[in-house]
Amino acid sequence: MVQANSANNNIRVKATTKTVANNAVETSNSQAKQWADVAKSYAESAQTSEQNVSSASAQIAQAASSALSQITESKNTAISEIEKLYPDVAGKITKVSELENDAGYLTENDTIKVQSITQEAYNELKKKDNNTLYIIYSHFLIWGTSLWGTGIWGLNDE
Repeated sequence: MVQANSANNNIRVKATTKTVANNAVETSNSQAKQWADVAKSYAESAQTSEQNVSSASAQIAQAASSALSQITESKNTAISEIEKLYPDVAGKITKVSELENDAGYLTENDTIKVQSITQEAYNELKKKDNNTLYIIYSHFLIWGTSLWGTGIWGLNDE
C-alpha cells in the first residue's frame, strides 16, 4: 500500500510538472506572438513613414511645377501692378509700372515670357532676354529631416 501511495504521488507530481511545463510553453508562445505582433507593427509603421516621405516629396515637386505652370505667360498690363518686379532696361533698373507707356520696350499687347531655370544655368546665360521673367528653382534638403523640398523664387537682377 505504501508503494501504491508513493506511485500515485509520483504520478501526481509528474502530472503537475507536465501541467506547469504546458502552461510555461503556452505563456512563452503567447509572449512570442505578442512580440511578433509588435515587430510587425513597427515594420508596417516604418513602411508607412517611408511612403509618407515619398508622397510628401512628390507633392512638393508637383506644387512647384503647378506654381510655375500657372504663370507661363502674362500681359504687361497685368504684371504692371506688381511694383516689386524690376526689369533691367538698357542697364537701368526700372519699375514695371514705368514701362507701360515706353514704346521702346513694352506695350500693352506685349507679353512677358516666364522661364524656369536653375541658378547655375541662369549664371551661364550669355544674353538675358529683357522680355523674360526668369524663375530660379532649387532642390534643398529640409533641415532636420530626410525630406527634399523644391524652392522657387523670382530673380531681381540688380
